[in-house]
Amino acid sequence: MQVRDYNFLLNRLKWPSCLVRERAASVIASMLLHPEFAEATSAALPEWIRNQSLETFAAYGLLPVLKAQLGGARFEADFLLNLRNAVRRPSLLSWLFFRDLDPKAEERSESWLAHSGNAPES
Repeated sequence: MQVRDYNFLLNRLKWPSCLVRERAASVIASMLLHPEFAEATSAALPEWIRNQSLETFAAYGLLPVLKAQLGGARFEADFLLNLRNAVRRPSLLSWLFFRDLDPKAEERSESWLAHSGNAPES
Protein backbone atom coordinates (compact mmCIF):
# COMPACT_ATOMS: atom_id res chain seq x y z
CA MET A 1 0.00 0.00 0.00
CA GLN A 2 1.05 3.57 -0.67
CA VAL A 3 1.13 6.28 2.02
CA ARG A 4 -1.81 8.00 0.33
CA ASP A 5 -3.79 4.76 0.65
CA TYR A 6 -3.14 4.73 4.39
CA ASN A 7 -4.19 8.36 4.68
CA PHE A 8 -7.38 7.62 2.75
CA LEU A 9 -8.23 4.88 5.24
CA LEU A 10 -7.02 6.76 8.33
CA ASN A 11 -9.08 9.80 7.38
CA ARG A 12 -12.17 7.60 7.62
CA LEU A 13 -11.60 7.78 11.40
CA LYS A 14 -12.78 11.42 11.17
CA TRP A 15 -16.04 10.80 9.34
CA PRO A 16 -19.25 11.99 11.00
CA SER A 17 -20.76 8.51 10.85
CA CYS A 18 -19.75 6.39 13.84
CA LEU A 19 -20.31 3.27 11.69
CA VAL A 20 -17.71 4.45 9.16
CA ARG A 21 -15.25 5.26 11.98
CA GLU A 22 -15.77 1.85 13.59
CA ARG A 23 -15.26 -0.02 10.31
CA ALA A 24 -12.12 1.99 9.56
CA ALA A 25 -10.75 1.26 13.05
CA SER A 26 -11.47 -2.45 12.55
CA VAL A 27 -9.70 -2.56 9.19
CA ILE A 28 -6.68 -0.67 10.53
CA ALA A 29 -6.58 -3.03 13.54
CA SER A 30 -6.58 -6.03 11.22
CA MET A 31 -3.72 -4.45 9.27
CA LEU A 32 -1.76 -4.02 12.51
CA LEU A 33 -2.27 -7.75 13.09
CA HIS A 34 -1.35 -8.79 9.54
CA PRO A 35 2.36 -9.58 9.00
CA GLU A 36 2.41 -8.03 5.52
CA PHE A 37 0.94 -4.68 6.59
CA ALA A 38 1.89 -4.34 10.27
CA GLU A 39 5.16 -2.46 9.80
CA ALA A 40 3.81 0.12 7.36
CA THR A 41 0.62 0.59 9.36
CA SER A 42 2.63 1.01 12.57
CA ALA A 43 4.60 3.77 10.87
CA ALA A 44 1.62 5.53 9.26
CA LEU A 45 -0.63 5.59 12.33
CA PRO A 46 1.55 7.73 14.66
CA GLU A 47 2.26 10.14 11.81
CA TRP A 48 -1.46 10.53 11.16
CA ILE A 49 -2.13 11.08 14.88
CA ARG A 50 0.65 13.69 15.02
CA ASN A 51 -1.03 15.65 12.21
CA GLN A 52 -4.39 15.91 13.97
CA SER A 53 -5.20 19.29 15.46
CA LEU A 54 -8.21 18.06 17.44
CA GLU A 55 -7.67 15.84 20.46
CA THR A 56 -10.75 13.80 19.58
CA PHE A 57 -9.34 12.81 16.19
CA ALA A 58 -6.00 11.90 17.75
CA ALA A 59 -7.90 9.69 20.21
CA TYR A 60 -9.77 8.07 17.31
CA GLY A 61 -6.34 7.16 15.94
CA LEU A 62 -5.67 5.13 19.10
CA LEU A 63 -8.83 3.04 18.68
CA PRO A 64 -7.34 0.67 16.05
CA VAL A 65 -4.43 -0.04 18.39
CA LEU A 66 -6.84 -0.92 21.20
CA LYS A 67 -8.86 -3.12 18.83
CA ALA A 68 -5.70 -4.87 17.64
CA GLN A 69 -4.64 -5.46 21.24
CA LEU A 70 -8.04 -7.01 21.93
CA GLY A 71 -7.35 -9.19 18.87
CA GLY A 72 -4.16 -10.49 20.43
CA ALA A 73 -1.51 -8.00 19.30
CA ARG A 74 1.31 -7.19 21.69
CA PHE A 75 3.04 -3.92 20.97
CA GLU A 76 6.62 -3.05 21.79
CA ALA A 77 7.32 -0.23 24.24
CA ASP A 78 8.96 1.82 21.45
CA PHE A 79 5.75 1.76 19.39
CA LEU A 80 3.63 2.80 22.38
CA LEU A 81 6.09 5.61 23.17
CA ASN A 82 5.93 6.74 19.54
CA LEU A 83 2.13 6.81 19.77
CA ARG A 84 2.26 8.72 23.05
CA ASN A 85 4.62 11.31 21.58
CA ALA A 86 2.36 11.65 18.54
CA VAL A 87 -0.52 12.95 20.70
CA ARG A 88 0.20 16.68 20.61
CA ARG A 89 -2.50 17.70 23.08
CA PRO A 90 -2.66 14.99 25.73
CA SER A 91 -5.91 14.87 27.67
CA LEU A 92 -7.84 12.69 30.03
CA LEU A 93 -9.31 10.78 27.08
CA SER A 94 -5.92 9.91 25.58
CA TRP A 95 -4.58 9.03 29.04
CA LEU A 96 -7.45 6.56 29.51
CA PHE A 97 -6.65 4.94 26.15
CA PHE A 98 -2.95 4.64 27.02
CA ARG A 99 -3.80 3.25 30.43
CA ASP A 100 -5.72 0.47 28.66
CA LEU A 101 -2.88 -0.08 26.17
CA ASP A 102 -0.25 -0.37 28.91
CA PRO A 103 -1.83 -1.08 32.31
CA LYS A 104 1.62 -1.46 33.92
CA ALA A 105 2.56 2.15 33.14
CA GLU A 106 2.31 4.19 36.29
CA GLU A 107 2.02 7.61 34.73
CA ARG A 108 -0.53 9.68 36.57
CA SER A 109 -3.31 11.48 34.75
CA GLU A 110 -2.26 14.95 35.98
CA SER A 111 0.57 15.11 33.44
CA TRP A 112 -1.98 14.57 30.66
CA LEU A 113 -4.44 17.24 31.81
CA ALA A 114 -2.46 20.33 30.83
CA HIS A 115 -4.50 20.76 27.64
CA SER A 116 -7.87 19.91 29.16
CA GLY A 117 -8.17 23.16 31.09
CA ASN A 118 -10.64 23.90 33.82
CA ALA A 119 -14.35 24.17 33.26
CA PRO A 120 -15.73 27.68 33.81
CA GLU A 121 -17.72 28.11 37.00
CA SER A 122 -20.74 29.35 35.04
